[in-house]
Amino acid sequence: MNACGPNRIPHRSPAWGTGWCVCCLLVGFASHGIAADTSFQVQQETLNFFPDRENIVSIDVSNPEGWRGQLQWTLSAESATLGHGKKNLDLSTGDNEISVSVRTPGLREGVSVKGTLTFNLRPNLQGPVVEMRSPFWMLGEKPFAGRSRALQSAKIDLFDPSGETEKAMTGLGLPFTIIRRPGDIDSKNEGLLIVGEATKWSEYRGLPERITDAVKRGVSIIALAPSGGQLEFPIPDADGEGGWRMIRFEMEEFGEILDDRLPLRDRVHSRVLLGTVRNRVVGTMGPDSPGYSWIEMRFGKARVPLIICGYSILEDWDTSPTGRYLLDTLLRYTMNPK
Repeated sequence: MNACGPNRIPHRSPAWGTGWCVCCLLVGFASHGIAADTSFQVQQETLNFFPDRENIVSIDVSNPEGWRGQLQWTLSAESATLGHGKKNLDLSTGDNEISVSVRTPGLREGVSVKGTLTFNLRPNLQGPVVEMRSPFWMLGEKPFAGRSRALQSAKIDLFDPSGETEKAMTGLGLPFTIIRRPGDIDSKNEGLLIVGEATKWSEYRGLPERITDAVKRGVSIIALAPSGGQLEFPIPDADGEGGWRMIRFEMEEFGEILDDRLPLRDRVHSRVLLGTVRNRVVGTMGPDSPGYSWIEMRFGKARVPLIICGYSILEDWDTSPTGRYLLDTLLRYTMNPK
C-alpha cells in the first residue's frame, strides 16, 4: 500500500508516528440470528476522526420486522483500546438509522493513528452477537504543523469573494495574502494563486483571462470547486507552444497523483465539461455540469499547473479532517509539480 509511483506523494507509516493517510470503507452484511434480509451498513465512505472529540458515525440497519437490542463499539489501535461505549436500540418504530457518538483520545499535532472501530450488535438482547469492523484514521486538526517556513516561501495568494475559504485557511494558520479584486492578479508573477471554493467566474469580468495570463507568467493555480463560468484552453502548436496541454483528469488519475485514500467520491461540488468553440477547447464549470471533477493543465512547456478541483474542502470542514487534508495535499503537489 505504501508503494509510490513517480507522481505520487509517499505515504508515511500508519503507526503512531508522523504522517497521514485516509482509508476508505463501506461495509454491509446479512447476519445469523436476524432476519435474512437485514443489512447493517456504515453510511460514511470513510471513517476519518479528529482527536479529542465526539465523532458521529451513522449506521443504517434495514429490518422490516424491527427489533430492540444493543450496539457496542470499541476503538482500538495496535492492540490498545482507545475507547468504548454502547447504545440501546429500538427499531420497532421503523426508524432504522442509528447515530453513534465515538469519543477519540487526544493526539499530538503531526501524528496520525490507524486503527479499527469494532461494532457488536446484539438484537433483542439475546442470541448471537453480530460483529462489524471498520478501519479508521485519526488525523490532527492542523495538517500544516511544522511547515510554516515552506508555506511562507510558497507565496500563496487567495481570491475568495465569499470569504468562506479565507475563513477556513485563516483558522489553520496558513500564511497567505488576500486578493480583493481580479485586477490585482495581474501584478502576481510567481507563487500560488488559490481561487476560493464556489467562486462563480462568470461574475468577475476578465477573471478567466487573468488566470490564463498568470499561469503564463509562472503562477500556479488551484481553483476550488467553481460554481460557474468558462475557461478557454487554446490548442498548442506542433512544438508544444502557444496553448494548453492536458496532463491529468478525473479520479482515476487523481489517486495516483495525490493519495488514493482520500475519500472524495461523495464530495464532488463542481465539474468541468469540455467542448470546442472556434477550434478552441472550452471548459464550462459548475455544479450541474456532467464533465470532469478534476482537471490539470499546463500552458505550453511550463511546469506550473492550473488545477480545477471539483472536490469540496469546505463540505464538512468542522466535523471531518478530510477537507483540510485534501487542501494540504493540493498544496504539497502544487508546490512540487511533476
